[in-house]
Amino acid sequence: MILETKRVRLRPWEESDAEECFKYASDPRVGPAAGWPVHTSVGDSRNIIKTTLSDPETYAIVLKETGLAVGSIGLHHRDLAPGEDEAELGYWLGVPYWGRGIVPEAAREVLRHAFEDFGLSRVWCGYYDGNEKSRRVQEKLGFVYQWTAENVPVPLLGETRKGHVSLMTKERWEQINGKIKLEKLDGEFCVSKVASEKDIDFGAGFCFVGKTDEELSLVCPTASAPKNALKREDGWRAFRVKGVLDFSLVGILAKISGVLAENGIGIFALSTYNTDYILVRKEKFDSALKALSDAGYEPV
Repeated sequence: MILETKRVRLRPWEESDAEECFKYASDPRVGPAAGWPVHTSVGDSRNIIKTTLSDPETYAIVLKETGLAVGSIGLHHRDLAPGEDEAELGYWLGVPYWGRGIVPEAAREVLRHAFEDFGLSRVWCGYYDGNEKSRRVQEKLGFVYQWTAENVPVPLLGETRKGHVSLMTKERWEQINGKIKLEKLDGEFCVSKVASEKDIDFGAGFCFVGKTDEELSLVCPTASAPKNALKREDGWRAFRVKGVLDFSLVGILAKISGVLAENGIGIFALSTYNTDYILVRKEKFDSALKALSDAGYEPV
């Protein structure tokens, strides 16, 4: 398998890469921070290429402009990811290429490969305390911090360290990359203004209540709308952004409303802890979904 981005080619390691591997892996700023010892010779690097770096889904990061390997990246099933539907992301890069965005660029393609080609649901990534470069890579990619553990074994160095773990789910990756699924909700909805909470059927399958110092509003299936509502607007259809949206994501609802506004479709939007709901007039519902589909969204 060979993966490509604008600047790099990701391919399996070859024994002929040993000199380039040793050039960068012999630098004490590279391996120890990631939990492995410096390479001691070209022969040492060659042996590691034939063993550890020959694991499935382990790639040499090769610069297209030179054709030479400058680092490594891969997906592994280790302590953080024992399940078949998950993997752990690992990477290292030669010091001369730090700060150029090469690892984030390569990692985005590896994540695409993980979620689209393999259909994984989760990719984990960890770093040892003090490895700020690795932490920043994970933040740039959109990984979400999960936990910190003390006294994590580092077997290749015979010591323990504090370790930090973050996670990328398939849903979050899709959201970050604009691959957003829109889930259609059955039936019609009513938007109403009611006098009291007693008028609301909280047993309805969908019930969104908004209370301010001026009003008490309700969105619910038309069949569940209170008959004594002060005011009501019937004839709405709805869809929601599928999955759970992370609070760090921005602009999702704005982009959806922007697409619909360009097509002359007004919306009534609601946000919950998990996600966003968008209501449109029933006569515009199919047109709204088509416009969003044409813009790259996936109605389901």
